[in-house]
Amino acid sequence: MSNVLHPVGPRPSRVYWVRRIVVVAVLVAVVGAVVLLVRLAIGGSANGAVTGAGARPSTTATARANGTPQACPASAISLAFTADATTYGPGVNPTFTVTVTNTGTQPCTFDAAEAARQVVVTSGVDRIWSSADCPNPAASTKLLLLNAGQPYEASVPWARVRSAAGCPTGLPAPRAGTYQATAGVAGKTSPPLVMVLK
Repeated sequence: MSNVLHPVGPRPSRVYWVRRIVVVAVLVAVVGAVVLLVRLAIGGSANGAVTGAGARPSTTATARANGTPQACPASAISLAFTADATTYGPGVNPTFTVTVTNTGTQPCTFDAAEAARQVVVTSGVDRIWSSADCPNPAASTKLLLLNAGQPYEASVPWARVRSAAGCPTGLPAPRAGTYQATAGVAGKTSPPLVMVLK
């Protein structure tokens, strides 16, 4: 230890101190260069991985990255249709529930406007009522973003009246009896529901 702190030799101690400083500086430079090369190698690999993965993004991924998800395809939509009862007493109006679920793996947009769905009530071959016969003039496109597996529910009441295309007035009221109701959304039609009006 004394030789390190107090160099011994034929030359002045200043020479030995300069040599020691040069050796230490070279070692520091070598270690720094090695660390820098390691960091560049790791960083280059990571960047290459990201670039390679993003070179061929899917259409859905691109749309989501741009903030414009694609419209839900019919293959990614499931339709469920229910009523709040099966039998309705006099003066009791049925209320139907239309449930649309995104069964795909990516978020997509769905038009939830009244005009985009239709509930039809029939009695045998007699078309009694349709929610599309008297559309709300204020209704317009209503795009919703549905995440994967997310459902959307809409209530559709029926006032136990008869309707026809063009919304004419003075039509006879439906009588007591058995009726069927179906829902149509995105090109799909639900199985019929059977209900009794008293």
